[in-house]
Amino acid sequence: MLRYSDVTTTPLSPAALPSLQCVVAECLGYLPEHIGPDAPIIRFDNSESDLSRRGARKVASEIRAVVARQFEEAYTWCESRLPLTIRACDSEGMRKSITSVMIGHSEESNVFLSSSSPEAPGVVFIAADWPMKNPYRLASLIAHEGIHQALYQRESEISPVTSSSVGYSPWKKTLRPGRWVWHAFWTFCCQSVMLGESVQRDPSLLQYDRSLLRFVADLMARVSVNLASLELFRIVSSEELTRCDRAFTALERVAGGLDGGSDFAAFRAAAHENALQDMSAWADHQSALLTTKSGDTGAG
Repeated sequence: MLRYSDVTTTPLSPAALPSLQCVVAECLGYLPEHIGPDAPIIRFDNSESDLSRRGARKVASEIRAVVARQFEEAYTWCESRLPLTIRACDSEGMRKSITSVMIGHSEESNVFLSSSSPEAPGVVFIAADWPMKNPYRLASLIAHEGIHQALYQRESEISPVTSSSVGYSPWKKTLRPGRWVWHAFWTFCCQSVMLGESVQRDPSLLQYDRSLLRFVADLMARVSVNLASLELFRIVSSEELTRCDRAFTALERVAGGLDGGSDFAAFRAAAHENALQDMSAWADHQSALLTTKSGDTGAG
């Protein structure tokens, strides 16, 4: 398998790279590099009120050692596919994108949660239904949050997002600030391509998580609607939209590789139809609200 170190010393040509590297190169304009195996600091000290607000609770003390080990396993699995580093704006060097992880226990079964903020660089919140049966979904979530961190860095230099823009989010099923619709495209695109490419190269992963193929199909279907939203609502510059289009082409290559001999194509088609129906229902609701508002303010 081609490693990041094999391509970072040559002129960057994303289209010639493996799919995940292509997506990341389009997203960031460079390829992250490995700078060491150190995992981020793991913390279990969130307050009960903060965890409850996030849909989580404290991790029981008796399983914290297991949880820490499982997180580190997922982190290592992720880093072997996507180096969790970003280019520092004041140098050509790399630094770790995630330095500290606050871990909670998801209140719902089989639900993974994550979040971060540009006001707290390197700090990520993650919750899962511990202990986990395998590391794959958590690893993809770590990749998702690593890309958020890289995008925060990108924004601090220059943002391609149109000021005050808004757009439809297929993840929240409502309008969101354009900035977060843009973030969602890149984070979920990288997440889905990393998982899809891994399954394509090693189908035995499905023996450990039989729902993984359907999960990837749903992610990719919503990424498609996310891309349409970026264009429809004119959220990003034309140059950035072109980069998004090229990244989506890489995603399609992975999807095509998963189609043969599996139910992936059917899963993805159904998920895409559901995502479009969600968007249509949101649009109908907005239309009804506008009609009602117009009637309330009309003469009579």
